[in-house]
Amino acid sequence: FLGIPWTSYGLWFYSALFLYACFGSKLHAGNGQRFHSIMTLLASFSVLLSIYLFCVSKFVIEALCPYCMSLYLVNFLILGACWFASEQLGLVAPLRRSIVEVKAVLTSSEILKLLALAGIATMICLLPKQFYKQEPVQVVSHPKKFANELFVDDGLLGDYSLGDPQAKVRIVEFSDIQCPYCRWYSGQIEPLIEEYRDQIHFVFKNFPLDNNCNRYLKGPMHLFACEAAEFARCAGEQGVFWRVLHDLYQMPFFESKSVVGEDLQRELMTYAEKTGLDKNAIEDCMQSDRQRNRIVADIDQGHAIELSGTPTLVLNGELQEDIKIESLRKKIDELLKTNH
Repeated sequence: FLGIPWTSYGLWFYSALFLYACFGSKLHAGNGQRFHSIMTLLASFSVLLSIYLFCVSKFVIEALCPYCMSLYLVNFLILGACWFASEQLGLVAPLRRSIVEVKAVLTSSEILKLLALAGIATMICLLPKQFYKQEPVQVVSHPKKFANELFVDDGLLGDYSLGDPQAKVRIVEFSDIQCPYCRWYSGQIEPLIEEYRDQIHFVFKNFPLDNNCNRYLKGPMHLFACEAAEFARCAGEQGVFWRVLHDLYQMPFFESKSVVGEDLQRELMTYAEKTGLDKNAIEDCMQSDRQRNRIVADIDQGHAIELSGTPTLVLNGELQEDIKIESLRKKIDELLKTNH
């Protein structure tokens, strides 16, 4: 939000909340009711934000973060403690009282003390950035080495890629075929790859958010992502990886919430038959697990670079926070000019 990660806002909020919990009653000259009311209002805000972020994770991203869930629980516990300690009964009365007290604070000298606490919390959040600047050479001196390590070129078990392997610009994408955003993003990045195909090297890697092959997940998310990735790589042994990957991204099947594993197998084999693939060869490939092992290797690479979601792009060895197509195009153009 505003170019700042949500985690930074969280650090600031909890720092401010901790400082207020320690010194709030003194700031209000012993007015315990005012201290309690403001704590209740802050806790209520954190709970509402927690509900919003949970809905985004559950229904938009379709992936739950265990660390985030623990913070949501903490927010509910803080609010519960505030309500339990309230002298007024019900849910609305304490909140209404909190709003009245906050208005009183805003019109008194106490606001300056609260702003001072907020300033200290801000300093706590900004202080770690000084350490980030100490050794920047370690971050930027080996981008090409990092980029090369993410490309495996060893036949059928290597990475599928487009363009010139010797190009000065290499883009590595970690993706999940069942991920809704990945499916949408594929339609955005494909024209860009085609546009720069003779000038860049594009490498595709699998990072299915599916605990059937992704051991870093604690529970099920995208139940068919591993099998879909394996099917695409096995089809790649017949020289049609990119066509099949494109078709799988477009397949409505993966948007359904009421299908099971047998439905997926039937869907994939029907697709193989309709498109002229050798079904027996694909079945033998999937039973052998050789391509699944390659997918697991991709997952390990993604985990090693602290990949936090899909799709993730690595441009010349650097993880990209902004993967909008226009931003990516601008960076590619800059790299091409620099390397000429």
